Amino acid sequence: MRKSDQRRKKIKIYDNVLGGQFLDYINFSMVRLKWELHSSTTDPKTPLFFTSVVLDKNERKPEFEYLFRLVTSTAINDLQTSTGKKYNVELEKGYVNLYPFGVGGDWHIDSRSTDGKTILFYPSDWKEEYEGATEFQSGEKVEYRKNRLLVFDGTIPHRCAIHHNPKNRYTIAFKIFTKQVPVKE
Repeated sequence: MRKSDQRRKKIKIYDNVLGGQFLDYINFSMVRLKWELHSSTTDPKTPLFFTSVVLDKNERKPEFEYLFRLVTSTAINDLQTSTGKKYNVELEKGYVNLYPFGVGGDWHIDSRSTDGKTILFYPSDWKEEYEGATEFQSGEKVEYRKNRLLVFDGTIPHRCAIHHNPKNRYTIAFKIFTKQVPVKE
């Protein structure tokens, strides 16, 4: 199996993940978060964007906790079905990124461990001409589409492409660790 084929299998896309009412509530909640300037790199030439932590050891926003349970159950059920093995999930952190019009991110990884997974959820209305895909250094890209879930190995270098949505680009991210449950004999 070629390396690009191996990478492709590590990137999973799920569309139409949430029901309309909960998706509307997430969009309503998201814009009211407390935002902090952020960068995915130490390069001073990379434009800053904004982030807001919604789940970690100190922060537990209920709507995002519920969203986390929904999206991880989708991802883990798929993983368990494809491997025939059971997995536990540990949340490292959940946050929302806000990229203003004309801003994208720089190449980065989210984990140094192959047990580390990144879950991205695209909640916002989007038009194709806005661009703003999630790009991978392998050359693959996943277009931003409202109500889309993207799950990938956190060791894969990726970035947010520059976008042209006048209402910003919001992405909800969960960084998790998956551990296979030992089989009892």
